[in-house]
Amino acid sequence: MEGHSAKRAIVAEQAAEWLLRLGTASAEERREFYAWLKKSPVHVREILLACSVVDLMQQHRESLSLLDASDDVSNVVELVQLRPREPARETGAGLRSWRLAACACLLAIATLLATAITQSLFDRWLETAAAEWKTATLSDGSKLQLGPRSRVRIDIGDQQRRVWLARGEMFITVAEDAQRPFVAETESATARAVGTQFAMALRDERTIVTVTEGLVHLSRPTGPESITLSADQQATVSPTSSLAAHEVDAAYELAWRNRRLVFKNETLAEAVAEFNRRNKLQLKVEDRSIESLPIRGSFAADDPSSFAEALQVSGMTAVRTGDAELLILPRRQNPTPERAESDG
Repeated sequence: MEGHSAKRAIVAEQAAEWLLRLGTASAEERREFYAWLKKSPVHVREILLACSVVDLMQQHRESLSLLDASDDVSNVVELVQLRPREPARETGAGLRSWRLAACACLLAIATLLATAITQSLFDRWLETAAAEWKTATLSDGSKLQLGPRSRVRIDIGDQQRRVWLARGEMFITVAEDAQRPFVAETESATARAVGTQFAMALRDERTIVTVTEGLVHLSRPTGPESITLSADQQATVSPTSSLAAHEVDAAYELAWRNRRLVFKNETLAEAVAEFNRRNKLQLKVEDRSIESLPIRGSFAADDPSSFAEALQVSGMTAVRTGDAELLILPRRQNPTPERAESDG
């Protein structure tokens, strides 16, 4: 607790120093201030407190000017005089400088809040809809890519950086910061990294972690079991299986990052599931005789219609049965348009 209080005191001193400098800050100094402000919500809180103190001191200063000249005010010390100033003729200019600093401070905070869609200052959620990909730069410099139908909570703090995947899939390029470990979590898995690149995906009750660069320490939220994954390794965490790493082609596994889906003998049913989890237009296979047919090739992840058309070379066809559904059938079972519409 004492260490935390000491750290807060240091941040408060830094905030006061920045407020003093902002009135006459250069462009480079303002960039430094923005970078400092984005490091933590604590920095934002302390600079706001400093701004409010300046406002109170200005009011107090004005009240002092109303004192009778005969009153003894020799014990009144100007608290805001943190650097030498020239005599009384600078008093007005000094007050204006403080006002400019306060305005600059508030303008900087407003600018940061205006860009909060892509840069996180506080615990927040990012979410994507069907057929929507999203990339965000976090306040620590890390980059986060979300696939469609994904939802993640972001919490970048002084001691630790944390993201929580509630559904879908994400790819993380972690900015190096040895003082603040980066933790990615689901209900069943915890992945820790310092500077690396890895993906995390939720598939029902399974969490799949795939590493493209560096090392990731993977464990369960409870229990001592843990493993370390390196580049081109993957592990699946489920309630019934033990943790184990296996070699994979990470570029193939994570082709979705580039809006591609690559299949190397996956079944038709598995390929359809990959398209459906990312698109509004849903593919449907009712004939079990074709569910296990092998699929090979690279396809646009956001274009299930093109995938359905490509199946024609394998003796299949696709018929639209509604505004958001394509029925995949063996060509011999191709229904008439009238029947397809009536089946809706």
